[in-house]
Amino acid sequence: MANQPGKPDLLELGKKLLEEGPIAARPVPRRVLMLFHGMYVAESQSALYVWEHKYYPYYYLPRDSFWPEPPRPCPLQDTENISYWTAELGDEAWSTDRVLVFAAPEVLGNKAKVFGDMVRVEFSAVDGWFEDDVPMGVRELMQISPIQDDDAMPASQTERENDGRSIFIKGRRKLISWRTHWRQQIQNNNQRSSDVQGNQQHWLSRLLPGKQEG
Repeated sequence: MANQPGKPDLLELGKKLLEEGPIAARPVPRRVLMLFHGMYVAESQSALYVWEHKYYPYYYLPRDSFWPEPPRPCPLQDTENISYWTAELGDEAWSTDRVLVFAAPEVLGNKAKVFGDMVRVEFSAVDGWFEDDVPMGVRELMQISPIQDDDAMPASQTERENDGRSIFIKGRRKLISWRTHWRQQIQNNNQRSSDVQGNQQHWLSRLLPGKQEG
């Protein structure tokens, strides 16, 4: 239990994730880099997408992916006796304390083992995030589905192993709702594309004499 001084909202998030687990989590299939004040300070091929809410995932990185050293615990926190704590990233000139660190997997409960030795850095607290050198913003993250492979994950399955890490989906209704959401998004995008093409043909026929609507 994290009852030491720290950022209250981050500690509340840590408490919630440990007790309830994430909405969904899965490995990032590409290398993730984090840019902070003009320097790459973290790189990992073992990062996670973690859905703390239903809108888009956050990046969680292993503690050993940071250099020259992992984020430092914020003052007055006894990291030997707690499961998560807030930390600082950077140096005296440039730093952020919007960092949440989790203890080793064996210290965490079953619902939270996926967070073992992982670090959450506030998405907006750094200069940028990259996947294989491609910039990633909230817009790009919103396009990522929590379902890696529908056929490989039956709707009744609530937890399975994937490349050594657990993926959590809270029950059949949650999984079906995610599938429905993403299929609807695809249908909406296709419909918008069709509407745009139809409008273009309509106005082209009015602007160009002799052009017939098709």
